[in-house]
Amino acid sequence: MRISPDEAVRLGLIDPSDGKTISTTSRRGQPVLSKAVASLNQAKLQALSEGARESKAHQANAIMDEAGKDRARTAGRGLAAGSKGYVEQETSPQKILFDALCARLPGRVQWEAVDLVPGREFSADIFIPPYVVVEMDGFAFHRSKKAFQSDRDRQNLFVSLGYRPIRAYTKQVLDATRLTELVNLIERAVLLDKDHV
Repeated sequence: MRISPDEAVRLGLIDPSDGKTISTTSRRGQPVLSKAVASLNQAKLQALSEGARESKAHQANAIMDEAGKDRARTAGRGLAAGSKGYVEQETSPQKILFDALCARLPGRVQWEAVDLVPGREFSADIFIPPYVVVEMDGFAFHRSKKAFQSDRDRQNLFVSLGYRPIRAYTKQVLDATRLTELVNLIERAVLLDKDHV
């Protein structure tokens, strides 16, 4: 986390004299910063860290409340609203997108649907029958060549069986404008399926 010396002083993390030294030193060398870092108030840092986590959780809950957090059950793995499994998932980008889609397409969206590809033991992150599969792409999960190739094979299997895979990424889901655009795009794909069924 980066903050200005003035902000660090205001939060009580460093003394005003250390803040002034850091601000006025043209060369922000190791000795000045080391002294300031050594003087940080650890209890204050921990409180700030906990406050930031609570704020993020509160923001995520607000998004989910708007998206219909109080549905009785999610499909697929049967996560009951309010259950431990549901709560553990509720701040994930996949869950945020799932809730937004459930609000837009109530009763149709399935969480981690299984058995879409015969003989394969993997699930679609989000499935909207009859043909739309939404896959969340996290950079952390696709860093290796093997993971990348496996993901392409999986997508090709979906396509070969007539599914319409739509790929989403974290930043797209966590930005309200992009999330709305993504939900609109997915809804259009679902309506296209409805026209062809």
